[in-house]
Amino acid sequence: MVRFNNFTFKVEVVGRELEEYPYPDEEPQRTKTVYIEVPNTDEPIPFRVVATPIQPLDFTKTKGETFRLYVDGVRDAFLQTIEENKNSDCFVYDALYVNTEDRTGAIPRELLFKRLETTEDNDENCIYDNLKQIGTIQISMAEILDRTTKEGPQLRKAQSSFHEGKIGEKKMKGSNSSHLAG
Repeated sequence: MVRFNNFTFKVEVVGRELEEYPYPDEEPQRTKTVYIEVPNTDEPIPFRVVATPIQPLDFTKTKGETFRLYVDGVRDAFLQTIEENKNSDCFVYDALYVNTEDRTGAIPRELLFKRLETTEDNDENCIYDNLKQIGTIQISMAEILDRTTKEGPQLRKAQSSFHEGKIGEKKMKGSNSSHLAG
């Protein structure tokens, strides 16, 4: 279980918390990095990320916290929040919301660990732009300072797409990733 900024974060599969291993390199400031166990299976397996405050938030001193999930470098279309009347105990990510084609909405995509498939072909047509992000689960967080309401329809920010299919081994050279996380 990762402890960071008064929160714990854990990754679970089938009701079981995955074991974590220390990150051996120096981390950037305000960052906590760990490696997690990947279930040993050839079949995709659902997972979820649980965030829980270590101490209850003092809502006389803060309006709350926002969280954004990134899986394999793909940014969730929505923020999760912990506020006085919303998710004050914890929240769970069990899907990553992917924009609709017109970016006016988003649909959930189940979080799955899937074995990374590689090929000896060095596919120059591979357009996936997040190769260094494959196998990563990241959460960014920030304190809520104020709330405003925007008028009119809002387009969501553009997202990267998930990689589908095999990746050339040469493109993955130097990576420790054995699974996709999305």
